[in-house]
Amino acid sequence: MWTSGDGGRTWESRRDGLPQEACFFTVLRQAMTVDGGNPMGVYFGTNTGSVFASLDEGVSWREIARHLPTVLSVETL
Repeated sequence: MWTSGDGGRTWESRRDGLPQEACFFTVLRQAMTVDGGNPMGVYFGTNTGSVFASLDEGVSWREIARHLPTVLSVETL
C-alpha cells in the first residue's frame, strides 16, 4: 500500500502488517473501501480470498478474513 498526503506529489509505503514475502495479491478497484471513522478505516479484498483492514488510515494493516473466494467487492456500514 502507498499513501499520499499531498495530492499525489509524493508517496509513502505503508506495509506494516501486510505479508512481506511471496505474496501475489491482486486488488480489484471495487474491492477497496473506506469507512466514515475518525481516523478513517481502509479495507481491501484480494483475489486470493483475504480481506485486510487498517483502522489508522493505512498506517498499519491486519488480515481480518482469509480463505474466501476471490473478493470482488468490499463495503462498510
